Amino acid sequence: MIKFFRKIRQNLLSEGKTGKYLKYAVGEIILVVIGILIALQINNWNENRKLAKLELSYYENLYHDLIEDSLEIDFKIKNAERNIRQIENVLRFIENDYDITKTRIDLVEWPVNHFYQDSLALIISVSQAGFLQFVDIMKNTIEDLRSTGNIKVLKNEALKRSLLLYYNRDKTRETWNATLIEARIDMEKSINKVLTAAQRTAYAKSEIMQLQRDEFQKFVQKLKAEPAFEEHLIGMLYLHNRIIIQGNSLMKGYVTVLLDDLRNEIQKHKT
Repeated sequence: MIKFFRKIRQNLLSEGKTGKYLKYAVGEIILVVIGILIALQINNWNENRKLAKLELSYYENLYHDLIEDSLEIDFKIKNAERNIRQIENVLRFIENDYDITKTRIDLVEWPVNHFYQDSLALIISVSQAGFLQFVDIMKNTIEDLRSTGNIKVLKNEALKRSLLLYYNRDKTRETWNATLIEARIDMEKSINKVLTAAQRTAYAKSEIMQLQRDEFQKFVQKLKAEPAFEEHLIGMLYLHNRIIIQGNSLMKGYVTVLLDDLRNEIQKHKT
């Protein structure tokens, strides 16, 4: 092709047709420029297609991460609700002057309306009164986006801001967890004064069904001798209700909105 154009230029020059040569040369330059522009356009189209495919994969991965977060939040809320019932078991027992026959023991894990099983459920409630868990969110995709700089691949700016806000809130949750360590340690110290090591771990063994009345009375005596126990219980009840339940419920709302937005964005990319 190049030889063909060169031959035309040589013929025009040899025939003295300078004007036609110049016009032809200009035309050839225009064709070359057009060719370059077309090549660039095709290259840009290919690059944009690759970026769009990468963007879609990130949205899909973020969606799956948030599905896991949603399940994790539900699990932690369920745990917190269970722990609240356990704390309320102990508080009701204390309020009823340490008389289990006058105290309604919630099911939680064990059958009710039987002295040994009720007292066992009470001891388990005491042993787990300091149990406090925070949501551990999935960060694989957002950390990839940040570390690689591919966060700029996400073109939906409103959705990007919402995602970053959601993941930045995790720093607040980590701060909460750190500030609550002291309260959890105080609760654990009180529990250790009330329960023996065997009672703290026995709920995982079948022999706990053989709890004897004299062992239960020793437990009650220790509980009465620890006046700070009720105070710590009330504090843990507040933490579960105010921080775990309310905080995680708000988080669940954020996740639900983000999942809807991501679902819509994924659908746009696929149509």
